[in-house]
Amino acid sequence: MNTATPLLIALCGVFASHAAAAQPCFGESSAAEERAHSYVTSDTATIEDVVTTLQGEYRSHAYVVYWHGSRVLILDPFGQTSKGVGDSITFKAFHSDVHGDRILMFASTEQAPPRTTGASAGTPSSQSSATTDTGVVEEVLSAQDNGFRYAAYIVISQGQQIAVSDVMALSHHVIGEQIDYVAVKSASPHPFLSFAVQLSAAEKASLSRPLCGLKQSLESGSVDQVLSANVDGYEYRAYVVEWRGSQIVVDDPTAETNYEAGDSVSFWVSRFSKSESITFDRPPQTTPVNDASDTQTSSAMDSVPIQAVLDSDVDGYRLVTYVVNWHNTSIAVDDVFANTHLVVGNRVTILVTRAASPNVKELRFMLRLPIRRCTKQPSSSDNSPPVATGNDTTGDCHS
Repeated sequence: MNTATPLLIALCGVFASHAAAAQPCFGESSAAEERAHSYVTSDTATIEDVVTTLQGEYRSHAYVVYWHGSRVLILDPFGQTSKGVGDSITFKAFHSDVHGDRILMFASTEQAPPRTTGASAGTPSSQSSATTDTGVVEEVLSAQDNGFRYAAYIVISQGQQIAVSDVMALSHHVIGEQIDYVAVKSASPHPFLSFAVQLSAAEKASLSRPLCGLKQSLESGSVDQVLSANVDGYEYRAYVVEWRGSQIVVDDPTAETNYEAGDSVSFWVSRFSKSESITFDRPPQTTPVNDASDTQTSSAMDSVPIQAVLDSDVDGYRLVTYVVNWHNTSIAVDDVFANTHLVVGNRVTILVTRAASPNVKELRFMLRLPIRRCTKQPSSSDNSPPVATGNDTTGDCHS
């Protein structure tokens, strides 16, 4: 999996909303087809402009270059480089096919200068937070290449220039127009900032069309265990359910239900051929869905031990969920790609998010999968495939 893929997956999940039944659907392409359509190229260009944003110890670096005749932003994902106008920069252009949407992203491949011993003193704790804000568009950057689209903006906000990405290339802002964006602060591996467009309801709706041919069925099972937590009014609730001879977890994102052990619960089962996993969701509820701009979130990483492993294989589809001990409370985290093989006692890193909206305060938990570092084995051929290094067991190695 290339480095752009996790970001695309995450942002698709953030911006997507539930689809209306009448909406057209995407044709489901195979994993092989999407890999065939997706590719990465390397390039070098001269920096035309530098967009640096500082907020305390957090900083963001982005470089404007000409690529195929268009001005684009080269992101420094962790804000570690310090180049100037006229310098040369090497970068990768990620051409990604996401269910038929062809998207361009650019990221620097420059190495950060060596850090002086002790330079990390005063670095904030390893956590992240996301807030929404508003600015004014100063420049629109766009590009197309073989049907792949790119969009980004240079924005003035709070007296600073910021580089705002539209990862899905769905927005259509113009110079002088107000723009809403999400600012993410991350403290690991170094304090850095990133900015992404806050999509409108209409733009999000274009992401919400279901996949054609997606196998989905309404199922039921018996509750074996209730998982719940309440921290400062933020609630979490999920159920370990007996289903077809296996134990699976059904989440209640808004913590509105109050099932007990032995109760029958219904849920949707969706089978995704590309990941060979099963996802579970409750049937649609009547609770109003909040717009993302009404939601305030904060996140932090935590390391927790695995208490139980729920590994199911039904009709050839695999689902992996880990029940972990989080501050003496049992909660569940899914391996969304169903390709880890951890055991009880292993420690995993989870992302804990608090989301507050007018209707509800939620606790959300996500498994942070280890990153595989890929290297090429010595070979007489320059086309030798990359192989994984280290002890990580997740993901594929693709260039």
